[in-house]
Amino acid sequence: MEKTSRNRKRCRSIPGEAVSSLALVFLFAMVLLPFGTAAASAAPVPIIYSITPFSGYVGTEVILAGADFQASQDGSYASFGQVRATEYTSWSDSQIKCKVPEGTWGQVEVTVTTDGGTSNAVAFTAPTHFYFAEGYTGTGFEEWLCLANPGDAETNASITYMFEDGSTSTQDVYIGATTRETVFVNEIVGPDKQVSVKVASDDPIVVERPMYFGYGGTWAGGHATMGEPLPMSTYFFAEGTCRPGFEPYICVQNPGETAANVKITYLLGNGDSHEQSIYVTASSRSTVRVKDILGEKDDIAHDFSAVVECVNGQGIVVERPMYFNYKGAWPGGHDVMGATSPQTTFYFAEGYT
Repeated sequence: MEKTSRNRKRCRSIPGEAVSSLALVFLFAMVLLPFGTAAASAAPVPIIYSITPFSGYVGTEVILAGADFQASQDGSYASFGQVRATEYTSWSDSQIKCKVPEGTWGQVEVTVTTDGGTSNAVAFTAPTHFYFAEGYTGTGFEEWLCLANPGDAETNASITYMFEDGSTSTQDVYIGATTRETVFVNEIVGPDKQVSVKVASDDPIVVERPMYFGYGGTWAGGHATMGEPLPMSTYFFAEGTCRPGFEPYICVQNPGETAANVKITYLLGNGDSHEQSIYVTASSRSTVRVKDILGEKDDIAHDFSAVVECVNGQGIVVERPMYFNYKGAWPGGHDVMGATSPQTTFYFAEGYT
């Protein structure tokens, strides 16, 4: 009996207040546990570091680089303004490749949305303007503008012609639905004009500028180029030569309201370089005959690439037309807009030997 009494003494009851306290602690733990678990497993908000390119037409493939896009797309998406992209080439946690969707127009903000939230915005421009630095209506040259309206509604375009002395003139062009209009620039601006062009439209269109020439009265040919959608600060050109039988030019358009201070760096085939500074007044165009700067000689020191940059913050547009009589037998010419940045990969559809 005494042993039993000692065992009973060791078994003490828990006061009612303590039971209540333990119950409250248990209830708090049960309530807070789901929130803590959710917070610990919530997907992070995505971040965009860059977009390449930062301007382009509908259907252009862009690359979004960043973090926390998630390993697979699932229900996530990229938006161009209010329009969601629907065509994706690839999707990973750090990179998205998609195409600019139909309905993107003007300057928009691009974002990425996942179940972690919506990212920061980066700017992208779908062209409402087309810029052409090159243009000439002198003897032996014909300049044209071709404006295509692929839309189902009529639209209007405004063409601004910019001359070397800073003067301008304008022309309005009506373009019917699903049609094309052609402008003969020589008739509009008159003869012997070095002219740059800006085309602005109310709705999405496409603009090219073909030119036909008999350079020097003997080198016959033609070239055409698409308009540049956005003035930039820097342009790069890989091709260029001042050997006999070649005539390279650099045409700089300043469509802004402030004069542009421009530096041209010629990277020569022998490893040397040469710098040139030019001043381009507002709403005008300037032309450089490269042989006046580098001279002419049949050696690698007269092969060149060029970097053209505005050093005072203005946006410019730069083209490099070249005229030639290749090997004394193949006359002609070509023209190209500058690349706005170096890249690691380039693709060419054409090629024939």
